[in-house]
Amino acid sequence: MIVLDTTDKSLTVVMSGAAATTNPDFSADYEDERGSVLVSGNNNGTLNGTSTVTLVAAPADNARRRIQHVIIRNRDTAAVTVTVSLTDTAVARQQFSAAIESGGTLEYS
Repeated sequence: MIVLDTTDKSLTVVMSGAAATTNPDFSADYEDERGSVLVSGNNNGTLNGTSTVTLVAAPADNARRRIQHVIIRNRDTAAVTVTVSLTDTAVARQQFSAAIESGGTLEYS
């Protein structure tokens, strides 16, 4: 499980280059923990070539955001390489990098 435990931490992704035709889509599920209260959330979107995209934003003050599931689907006609990072303030710490074949998915649970 990836935990975002400060208002400076987020989970981001960037592609190694532009898509041939269509950028990949993503969906990320998480839970916010505030004491004994859990609130589920989801973020969906599309990657944007070499621009960094936030998969899961930092939590609110006094909360921990527990990332449950992330899926990135390559809708392009060619393979794409993505790098997922845990970003703390302005420092991105690479978690993993992978090539996703055309029509394939990258999934974290």
